[in-house]
Amino acid sequence: MPQRETLLIPVSVRCTLRVEELVEEHSKDLTAEDLEELKKQLNQERDKEDKECSSEEEDNNKKGRMPTGDIKKMLHYWEEFQSLAVKWHPNKAEMNRFCALVEDKCLNHFKNILKKREVQSTLDRFLTSLLAKRRRPATEEEETYLE
Repeated sequence: MPQRETLLIPVSVRCTLRVEELVEEHSKDLTAEDLEELKKQLNQERDKEDKECSSEEEDNNKKGRMPTGDIKKMLHYWEEFQSLAVKWHPNKAEMNRFCALVEDKCLNHFKNILKKREVQSTLDRFLTSLLAKRRRPATEEEETYLE
């Protein structure tokens, strides 16, 4: 078996060659096919992240539902923190941006849960009162109203 000669290239030369290769690769214009391939890769990565997030949500759902009292307590603490931070922080504009970001990225999720539960409890009370009315005999006023 013939032996191959290996050339020893200094590390600095190899790095320079690699940098030149990278610069040359990225200086070329992307074709439509290249763009489609990049889009496809990004979509696959996003889908993978979405699956990971949904599996985390399923794990949280298996643990049980967050109690409404805890959500209300958390929102109360946030309001208290927000008012004190805006009052005492030296950069009020920065603090307002931060609070808006937290509201948007975190608390809206819990506020929506709370709204859904409130709507559901209102519907439950309404339906319960309807069932109770149907179970008891109607009074004369109700009968005339129903006719």
